[in-house]
This record gives sequence, C-alpha cells and structure tokens, in this order.
Amino acid sequence: MSLLGYVFEKVRDDPFWQIGTMYTVMSVLIGVMYALGLTHPYMVWDMVCDSIVQSIQNSNAQADGDAGDSRGNSTLSVGRSVKIHGLRSERGRALNGKYGTIVTELDGETGRHGVMLKGGRILAVKPGNLTLVAARPFSGEGRDDVPGPARSCDTVEAAREKICGACERELPKDSFSEEQGRLRQSMRRCKDCLAGGTELVLMKTGRTRSEEDECPICNLPLPFDDGEVMLKVCCMKKLCNGCIFAARKQGMRNCPFCRAPVPDEESKTLPIIQKRVDAGDPIAFYALADAYRYGLHGAAKNIAKAVKYYKRAAELGEKDAHYNLGVLYEEGVGVKKDAAKAIQHWEAAAMCGHVSARYNLGCVEKDGGSWDLALQHWKISATLGDKGSMEIVRSMFMGGQWSAATNSLESILKSLSEYQSAVKEMSSPDRHKAKALGLDAIRWM
Repeated sequence: MSLLGYVFEKVRDDPFWQIGTMYTVMSVLIGVMYALGLTHPYMVWDMVCDSIVQSIQNSNAQADGDAGDSRGNSTLSVGRSVKIHGLRSERGRALNGKYGTIVTELDGETGRHGVMLKGGRILAVKPGNLTLVAARPFSGEGRDDVPGPARSCDTVEAAREKICGACERELPKDSFSEEQGRLRQSMRRCKDCLAGGTELVLMKTGRTRSEEDECPICNLPLPFDDGEVMLKVCCMKKLCNGCIFAARKQGMRNCPFCRAPVPDEESKTLPIIQKRVDAGDPIAFYALADAYRYGLHGAAKNIAKAVKYYKRAAELGEKDAHYNLGVLYEEGVGVKKDAAKAIQHWEAAAMCGHVSARYNLGCVEKDGGSWDLALQHWKISATLGDKGSMEIVRSMFMGGQWSAATNSLESILKSLSEYQSAVKEMSSPDRHKAKALGLDAIRWM
C-alpha cells in the first residue's frame, strides 16, 4: 500500500485523523485568507476550535454508541462463538476481528460478557462489540483469525451446538457421546478428540508460572505463602520478603524496587491505591478489593465493593481476582452461592498458572467422583511447587488410586521430581532468613 493510500484509509476510518486533517487544512486556509486580507485570523481560528471540539464530541458519542447500550439487554449466551469488533482504544483496536467463546453471562454491574480467546485469555466485552458467528473450521485450529459464516441467533440456537474443550470447535450435539455431552464445556471432548487422545485446553495451559509470579528484584518465583510476600502499593509490585529483608539490612526504608518512600501512616495507603486504580492498574483494583474485603488501610469492610473491584480486576486479567471471586461464589459470601461460577473463575485463574485455583479444581473433580481428572489437576499444581498437591499425588501413587490409562507412572514420578525443582527455585538464603525472622519483624526493621 502506498503512503497516500495509507493516509487516505486513516482519514476515512479514524475520527482523530479526520480532526488532525481538518486542523491542518484550516491552518493553511487561515494563512491564505490573512495574506489576501479577507478576514482576521482570530475569527477563523475561533471557528476552527469550535469545529474541532464538536468533532471530538461526535467521535466520543460514536465510540460510546459502538459499545452498545448493552446493560441487561444481551441476547448472547455462554458457549457461543463470537467475533469482536468496534473497539476504539489503542489496545482494543488490536483485538478487533478476533474470535472467541463467551464464558460468562452478562454482568449486571459492568454490562460485559467474559470472552475467552485462543490460549485462554479472557476479555470483558460489551455485547454491542460482539457478533455471533458459527463455528470456525477445523483448519483454523490454533488461530483466532479464521471466521466462520455468520448466521442469526435463532439459527445457532436451533443447531444446539456444543463446544469441545479440546479442539475448541463448535460442533453438533451428535459429535459428542452421551457421557461427554453432559460435561461442562471445559471438560468435554468430541468423538474425534477422544479417539485421537487430544488433551483438554484446560489441562494444556497454566503449566508454568508467568513473569508476574517472579520477584522483580531477585527474579526468583514468588513463594505461595502470602506471609512471605509483600505488595508495594507505590509501584504495585509483589516483592519477596528475602529482598525486603536484604534492603532493610542495608538501612533502606524506601521501596526496594521503585525507591518510593513507605507511607508513615496506614491511612495514607488507600489514596495511593486509589490513584493507581484511576490509572487502570489491574493489581490496584485487586488491592482495593482486598482492602474492602478485609477492612485494610483504614477502609471499612464492604463485601459488595470488594466483589465489584475483584470483578474489574478479573476483567483486566488479574488471576488472583479470578481465584478470589471463585472462593466468594463457592462460599456465597457477598454474592449468591453459585458453584458453576466458582468453577469458571477457578478455571480462568488456573489457565493463567494460579496454583491454588488448580488445586481447587482437583478437589471439585474429586468430589464429583472423577479421581483421574482430579489427579491431572493436582499433578500440574504439584509441578509448580504446591506442597499440598504433591502430598496428595504421592498418597494416591502409594495407594494405587490412579489409572494408568490417563495418568502414567512416568508422569506421576515426573511431577514429583518437578515439584522438588520448583521448590528449589523459590528458595534463597535471604528468603530462609526472612521466614525465620517473621513478617512483622521485617516490617519494623
């Protein structure tokens, strides 16, 4: 594409390019008119400014309109394949044209559905930015840019298709055995995937910890015990107590990562968190939810606000928020008790590498009588370094409570070996000293 063609497309499609072009043209026009003595430049300039302001207001109204007046009016449902369109933010435009699957019903507070893309990433999208589509062809497996022919909601509903949790295709009901058809989407496999031994996406993803799970100072994986980690609200970074202990020994009272002063009063912490929330920081939303849930930093306990901010953090991809929402839905605290929603949130967290969520999914399968599936979950969390999962895997192995058809002896022994490696990676001399000293002692060093 030529440069002229590129500019033409931008001016045609992007309202801000239209405003910029109008500004340039009018500036040239002002100069010409002034040179010819036709009018005073300030009069024309006032006209230009008024026109630009009006254009901005129109573009904002158009962007709001594209998002759709969707609160409580969605005709979409969980399990449907959709295409994302009409997002106007810089980050959103990169998602336009992507295909995914709706995994949560319309949220009454945010007016958004949860949409899962290939690889397990979940986005919060308004119904007005989603178009219902048919299943993607199998040749597009592993891609989220292969469309299927669009069809009406009624047609899709009549087809009564189900989504396979392994190949992620939307298929007719007769593509699944009766037993598989009764399972939830993430656990069901079509006949082809069963015959070919294709692994569930839920079991393929979340097997490693992300960079977010590392201490940004020592670059070692963070311990799972919350008492061995501190969240620094100044930079919203989780630091291991070992690095904080080492900094305290050197006389550093400021944040060891960003060097910001530590608030001298607990009441000063909440405004710092709120400032980061206003900037759209997912971890800040999570921290604010924790503050309202437990009454931290001078905030009055308010479970409704905690749920609200957990949901916003989860929409932005914060896996700890998904995990906590799962716990609240499972216990019925602040929300109506809903086991299905609890599982959805734990699955979203587990596919991002959340160990406790993966452990809980193992418990769900065990309680449902699916010991082999439970063992698969616990093997994954054990390889990430979870001691409780490792002890269960070891106990099941010693007691013979496993099926060689789905959990080979080699895979179980490998999980136990990888557990030891994961634990070793989370260890350091400073962390051992900090653990022996205790969290409160480190804070007051």
